[in-house]
Amino acid sequence: MILSAMDTREMMSLFNDYYSIENTLRRRGLDVKDGSQENKVIQITEKFYYLFKSFSFRRILKCIYEANKGVSFDGLLNNISNLSSDSLNKKLQLLLDEDCITYNSENKVYEKYIKKNYSVTFEWFISEVFKRELKGISNYSIKILNLQCGGDFDVISRLEDLLVYVECKSGNISNINEGDINNFLYRFKELVPSLALFIIDTDGLTDEFKAKFDLVDWETYVMKPNKPYKRRRKGRGIFHELNAKIYIITNESNLISNIKLTINHYINFIKPYAFIQPGPNSIAKYYDEYEQQKT
Repeated sequence: MILSAMDTREMMSLFNDYYSIENTLRRRGLDVKDGSQENKVIQITEKFYYLFKSFSFRRILKCIYEANKGVSFDGLLNNISNLSSDSLNKKLQLLLDEDCITYNSENKVYEKYIKKNYSVTFEWFISEVFKRELKGISNYSIKILNLQCGGDFDVISRLEDLLVYVECKSGNISNINEGDINNFLYRFKELVPSLALFIIDTDGLTDEFKAKFDLVDWETYVMKPNKPYKRRRKGRGIFHELNAKIYIITNESNLISNIKLTINHYINFIKPYAFIQPGPNSIAKYYDEYEQQKT
């Protein structure tokens, strides 16, 4: 059978509709209100996506979008470490050229677009990572009705038969509290995804953040781990494991590489065995650093 271009487009449209996140959730008996909030994303362009992949660009944008009255050049330079004056100037010019920010020449400050939102932009970016880098199906800012957890899901993605729930935290790690962790776990319990990722756009986990997991009522949600345990494979990435299905990812090393390594870990060591894993010693051989849970 020879398919025409129109037949192919119709088939792709039906395929994308059937496997969309919204319809995937509906087949689970869930009521979905809406999906993405494109009007709140700073920019939805190919160029912006590749700029946003850079941690330094994200830090600049976050600093500007968190400021109510704009930020001066010196203010940005003081707030963003390890960035030279020349490098900052070039990055700001790129952001101005891409219409991501504005410059107030009277007050000499860089300003945000009022109707745009950095947190939603970060959710969009993570959703795009799943589509572009992992070739999956994904959506962001999803509202599911009639759930006890409130039903706000930052990102939900589909990778083959895996349903992945992602909580995105783009702010300061010190501002993440036990309530944020509780909400993440409750959404995990209600959605029952294959795995859940808690992504924090920071350099790494602090001891203060790790200590907050001791205060969470784990028994209400999932199997109780002790704390986030680090797994690192040189050249591949870094992530922290809470249990077989729940992981924490930061920008330490590289955010996208860390997401890929986490997915790879789940497929290699969790999915084929469920909760009966090959054993920590066998898994540890795969990693350069593999923190063991204390019994």
